[in-house]
Amino acid sequence: MPNADGGGVLSFVPTTQRRDKRMPTVPTTSAKAARQDKKKGEKAWIETDYCSGCEACVDICPVDCILTVQRPIAPPWYNEKVCVIDVARCTGCRLCWEICPWDCIVMVSQDEVEEVLPLAAAQRTKQGTETVAAGETVS
Repeated sequence: MPNADGGGVLSFVPTTQRRDKRMPTVPTTSAKAARQDKKKGEKAWIETDYCSGCEACVDICPVDCILTVQRPIAPPWYNEKVCVIDVARCTGCRLCWEICPWDCIVMVSQDEVEEVLPLAAAQRTKQGTETVAAGETVS
């Protein structure tokens, strides 16, 4: 409580060291970014089984490498759309990974991308859906 001269309980603490409790404290790194160190050459990969099709990642992507396609087999409670990433155009900026509300986007190394892409293409072909390979676009 301030005294008549304006001093109070914290009057001995310089004003530059006091924290205004009305102002939020903004961390320099997010909790998600702290969980995973950024490695050079990483690309984003969407686990389509967990993707809700909300398109939050599509809206934030600076290079427009995230595309929306029809889900091959969708239960009634799922959105019919699912997002996929064109890994050839992905810069690894992690904006999509940060914003995804379902945590279905993972950052993988280039080696893992080259390993997984043919397997994913074979699975999509088996299910009768189009494959989004490096450089292809889906409208």
